[in-house]
Amino acid sequence: MKHTAIGAVLMLMSGALAEAQDATLPTDLPRRVGVLAGVGAAVGGVGAGVEVYVAKSRVSVFGGAGYIPSSVDTSVAGGGGLRVFTGGRRHRGFAEAALLPVGTQMTFDGDGVGQETVIYGPSFSLGYQHMSPRGVTFMVSAGAAHAVNELDKQNGIWQVATIAVGHTWPRAR
Repeated sequence: MKHTAIGAVLMLMSGALAEAQDATLPTDLPRRVGVLAGVGAAVGGVGAGVEVYVAKSRVSVFGGAGYIPSSVDTSVAGGGGLRVFTGGRRHRGFAEAALLPVGTQMTFDGDGVGQETVIYGPSFSLGYQHMSPRGVTFMVSAGAAHAVNELDKQNGIWQVATIAVGHTWPRAR
């Protein structure tokens, strides 16, 4: 599963690079701000996020918040980070560095009552973004995160992924 997701992201990124090399189109469509809703680490589980573009739309700062559904209780989670994009008018690949919720862990007190804790960690992901001429945006990413569980000092590498759809507003030219 992990290798399939990474292969799909790399294939989509190669399409973005090919489009960026087409001399008949501008290489970038200036973006200002975007909002996304979806499922995954970058939107806090099931949630929404905001992305603000800087550096001629080649870099963005993002943040998201949502909830992680559970059989015990629902946990609120949030995260944020930085994305660096390839050139491309509509199709772009990106690399993402972030601090995100990477999983949950169940703990029990002396009475056997369970409580679920959200585990956070730094992550690195590769992804793909498509923006239609009307601003409708689709984003998918997959990567790995390192989490430290403070409860019992266990370290771990976790898989993270996000799929989201939303709208991006262009920067005035």
